[in-house]
Amino acid sequence: MTQLQNLRIGLRRVFILPSALGWLWAAVGGLLYVMGVNTSSNVPLILGFLMLALQLLAIFLTAQTLHGLQLQWPTHLEGWAAEQLPLMVQLTLPKGSRYLGLQLGPRGQRWEGICGAGVQQIPVPWQGESRGIHKLPRLRIDSQAPLGLWVCWVRIQTNSEALLYPAPITAAINEIPWPLASGKQQPKPNIEPHDFHSLQPHRPEEGPQRLAWKQFARGHGEFSKRFEAPTAKAVLLTPQVGMAKEQALSAIAARIKQLAANGESYGLQLLQIDINPCSGSNHRRECLRSLALLP
Repeated sequence: MTQLQNLRIGLRRVFILPSALGWLWAAVGGLLYVMGVNTSSNVPLILGFLMLALQLLAIFLTAQTLHGLQLQWPTHLEGWAAEQLPLMVQLTLPKGSRYLGLQLGPRGQRWEGICGAGVQQIPVPWQGESRGIHKLPRLRIDSQAPLGLWVCWVRIQTNSEALLYPAPITAAINEIPWPLASGKQQPKPNIEPHDFHSLQPHRPEEGPQRLAWKQFARGHGEFSKRFEAPTAKAVLLTPQVGMAKEQALSAIAARIKQLAANGESYGLQLLQIDINPCSGSNHRRECLRSLALLP
């Protein structure tokens, strides 16, 4: 079961500074104020006061954009190296809609959008370049709403880890057929009979679910449908002689991805890894984790 972390953002966590537009706004307001004082004109003075007052009001409006946000995110992720891996952040807004930006680390791809009231899932993308276990960087949440004069942000230590499988690269590897006569028993693949094969006379013990009702309705007699499962050949995946270690791991990972999608049986045999052939999502995860954690 995936563990989750929770956090509620309060005003004490929020940092706020003027944006580029905010600095320009303050400079223009100050310039109008100086002009009004030097020229003894009320119009520049009033405009200057209004601009500066609006900027002060924007401080509280912008800070309130992050106040009260409830966040929840997983502590463990798994994915492929050199591919984007989204951190699914569950965001709960008490009321209203807010324009927010989320980013993992200074180099992470930024997510921006309008979040409505209620609970919603936001995929914050992150990408690691190498296999193994990586600690996710800090999560930054920021906003410049509603006027764009100030930018407020919060940095959150996620304490989450990502296990990255080798980046899948198509290359030639050895696929050794699983020996039936080696004393090791070939596991039964997780394949259910589903391909229609033929019709045979119906037997009472087979029940009505196997009865070919179309033929029976046409008056052709009682026949039972026969199905057969597609034959699956189990193989052991090993690298070719002379392949570089990381290239071999990436090639094997790519082949595992293909075989698992087809529901075929496969195993691993390289260095310290020796996994008997099998199929299914748990077997796929075991093989990819072994490749990712190989020293």
